[in-house]
Amino acid sequence: MRILFLTLLLAGCANEPQVAIYVSDPSYLLAEVPAENPGVASWYGERYRGRPTASGELFDPGAMTAAHRTLPFGTRLLVKRGSKSVVVTVNDRGPFVPGRDLDLSWAAFQKLADPDLGLIEVTFVGVSSLK
Repeated sequence: MRILFLTLLLAGCANEPQVAIYVSDPSYLLAEVPAENPGVASWYGERYRGRPTASGELFDPGAMTAAHRTLPFGTRLLVKRGSKSVVVTVNDRGPFVPGRDLDLSWAAFQKLADPDLGLIEVTFVGVSSLK
């Protein structure tokens, strides 16, 4: 009886869409971020300090964090612009403006460019450690 129940249960789930599962070890998330994704990055800062991000963390403009529309929370990204780079952790959703791929915290953005620029072209890739 148990085998029949499990078979029916599994068969009923066979056509369900796959669901991304958050894991605390970002090395499992590398398949989600193929090498050298080009994109446009913006930044957000003081105005959002202390507000909850989509992950539940409070936003800190001085932290090395980013918002992405679909990558799992906890995914670490190496974001590069020319010879400059920064490692950020995805902890929020966005940006919700067409043509933008990442919203970086003010601190992360300023390591790549002058925040007065507002938008910059970047590449980003998943990283498994901060070696």
